[in-house]
Amino acid sequence: MILKGSAACASPHRSGSMSRLRLEGNEMNISVKDLFDYKIQAEDGEIGSVSDVLVDDADWTARYLVVDTGGWLFGRKVMIAPVAAREPDAAGKLLPVRLTKQEIKDSPDIASDPPLSRDQEIAYHDHYRWPYYWLGGGNVGFGHADALAEVPLTPLPRSEPEAGSTPPVTEDRDYSLRSVKHLIGQKLLSHDGEIARIADFLLEVDGDIWHAPYLVAELDSNRHVLAPTAAIEKVGWPDQDVLVRLSPELLFGAPDFDETVVRDAMFLGRVRDYYGSHARA
Repeated sequence: MILKGSAACASPHRSGSMSRLRLEGNEMNISVKDLFDYKIQAEDGEIGSVSDVLVDDADWTARYLVVDTGGWLFGRKVMIAPVAAREPDAAGKLLPVRLTKQEIKDSPDIASDPPLSRDQEIAYHDHYRWPYYWLGGGNVGFGHADALAEVPLTPLPRSEPEAGSTPPVTEDRDYSLRSVKHLIGQKLLSHDGEIARIADFLLEVDGDIWHAPYLVAELDSNRHVLAPTAAIEKVGWPDQDVLVRLSPELLFGAPDFDETVVRDAMFLGRVRDYYGSHARA
């Protein structure tokens, strides 16, 4: 059963081009709520567990895993970029990383709740010698360039931002990053009004590219479906409600989803084909 999460305040939305999706090949799929149960294993020992995922709202690529270090670093939270992660161990709920405990302990302090300070991000990346993703180096892109299906859009005009829906202007903050933990539980809106609640996100892991091609929409307490993140038009500020360019009829007609099909390639192919066929209609 996928349960609702909690709501929280957030950062503003940055518009971006619509991404494409591929759900076949060597990638691995993990639900974000499932990832919250994963322990992080450094080269020389366990460091804590995943408490959040920060994604870029331009293309829904994961930029950081937020790790709660628990008693090891007195509850300090640290961030690990997917470029440092090894292949997840789904059976053991373990994520090995290419870092030592000392490297992590010596990392600069950084606030893990968006919006992040760009100066702090630079210091963090310099410490680990990670490329600057915001300059197009490493862990970038739309998940996959050779995508197979366009995401269908309803032929509705984009709404103008409402008063108070835009963020304060702060040049040294990265407002493109979103806390997935804070998005879970928020309203999913069409231009006709609320159609669902966000129950989870599906992560597609392919090497050092971690991408969220779908969110899990809770239509009611007994029914969930996948909705493509490429159809997200706007994430509200400060309420974080998510507006999608999908009709209620299209969303309610999608195949039923539950946790048993997260890694079912045939099911995910059906979802891809469902949205793709409506895009071509």
